[in-house]
Amino acid sequence: MSKNKAEIDKTTKGVLSISQIEQMRRTLQMADREMGRLSKKSLGKAEESPKSASPEEPEFIFRKVDISSPMSIVGFLRDGRKIEIYGENHAKKITKKNTYTELIPHIKKEKPLVLVEHSTTLCYTHDITPKMKETMLSTGGNQTIFVHLKDKYKDIECIDNRIEVGLLSAVQEIKLAKFLDGAQESYNEGWAEKSKEIALFFIPVVQSILHEIIKRFRGTIFEEFEKKYKETFLNQIMIVTMILRLLGEGKLNFQDIIRISDMNLPVYNLFLRILEHILINIKRFGSIIVDINILKHIEKNPGRDIMIFCGNNHLERLMLAFPGEQYIGKDEFHPELSDPMPNSSPMDKIIVEHLRRLDKRGKGTKKRRKSTKKSRKSTKKPRKSTKKPRKVQKKPRKN
Repeated sequence: MSKNKAEIDKTTKGVLSISQIEQMRRTLQMADREMGRLSKKSLGKAEESPKSASPEEPEFIFRKVDISSPMSIVGFLRDGRKIEIYGENHAKKITKKNTYTELIPHIKKEKPLVLVEHSTTLCYTHDITPKMKETMLSTGGNQTIFVHLKDKYKDIECIDNRIEVGLLSAVQEIKLAKFLDGAQESYNEGWAEKSKEIALFFIPVVQSILHEIIKRFRGTIFEEFEKKYKETFLNQIMIVTMILRLLGEGKLNFQDIIRISDMNLPVYNLFLRILEHILINIKRFGSIIVDINILKHIEKNPGRDIMIFCGNNHLERLMLAFPGEQYIGKDEFHPELSDPMPNSSPMDKIIVEHLRRLDKRGKGTKKRRKSTKKSRKSTKKPRKSTKKPRKVQKKPRKN
């Protein structure tokens, strides 16, 4: 585990202990009130009721509803405004009446800015079929907010900009993950051809990340991860492109074994494993791009109370963006989801070097070597003759 990862885990552990933070908050507030009373010599005054609202204890909307649906919630003050983040498991089923439906009338009344994890390129409802609507309303909860508010509430914005910047859609991610998870471990010609297609699909996506999209990390809390993502993507896409080229040139085939140190790596299995890692990293990278977009929306809307509806992974990382805040909410968190590091292996660099050596040496069969020798003979320049040309004696002309 890297130093950055250790630091993040340490920070996360401290931030996510909601019950401990709640207790510390109460203790500090009691101490503050006591010091205030003594300094103002107001011992005879009635103490303010703990139930009444104060600047330190804002009344969050989630406190007005029954939190029965599976979710993680945090609320905190930022520059005098309330920010509430609702994290969910997108695949979790919810009942028809749920916490999200209870939140809707309160949202309409208090009018916060609502940020929902829905694609920025698909931020409309006119083409949602009844079947799609049924699925959206029965799973997760994030989409319940979108479906109910998009056409009836003006202060709602979609914040999932992955497709917009050139990354994969959720549907593409699911289909690719399904294929790679189900790919056979032993060589199969059909699966091998399909894996080549996936590799060719990944190459321009990763090139776009390396040349352009990754610049969005700069000036954010994720800036320090730019170099690591660049290195990881570069190594992994080099492995894929080199294997494709060596396969095409006949220097390698999927059933070959690559021997590195004491390990035997079948080319086919290695190829599938690298594709899996690339997909995981594209998904993780894209998730961080959404985090950055959420933070930009918070920054460009000063003075607005904000409610954010997103996946649990976004909630975990967004909490890291606001260290030192007094987080209040339901203690149902998953710190492992906040890991912003790419999925990489020290072996990636070693494999790249091995493939380079293989490329220079070439594979070739005996038949190919013979034909090569033959071709060399045919391309040899003819030797210059060392013999002097014979002089031809001219016959005298007859007059």
